[in-house]
Amino acid sequence: MAKRKSAKSPITALALPKATNPNGVKPIYINNMDFTLSSLDAHLLFNEISPDGSGGLSVERRAIVVMTLPHLVAIAQVLQAHLPKVLEVLKAQDAALTAATKNATEG
Repeated sequence: MAKRKSAKSPITALALPKATNPNGVKPIYINNMDFTLSSLDAHLLFNEISPDGSGGLSVERRAIVVMTLPHLVAIAQVLQAHLPKVLEVLKAQDAALTAATKNATEG
């Protein structure tokens, strides 16, 4: 039996072992998200919107993640911490697209 860490050494996210994937969880593609909140938990509803073939749209639910409110706050903090890098990547993509469009129209 594994020894428990003492109360003096709390487990933190930095101390967690590498994640495993014993159930073979596969990545999903999403381009839409809904959110619901109760007094106990939060539900993140991940969807994919695509043309339905008849001129309309199809919305297919791909995943539902339910978490406690403290976990929701932790996720928001992680996303906020990474937002500057995401914006930097988007800015670079926009600059590359603008340059490519300019070259295509001038050439």
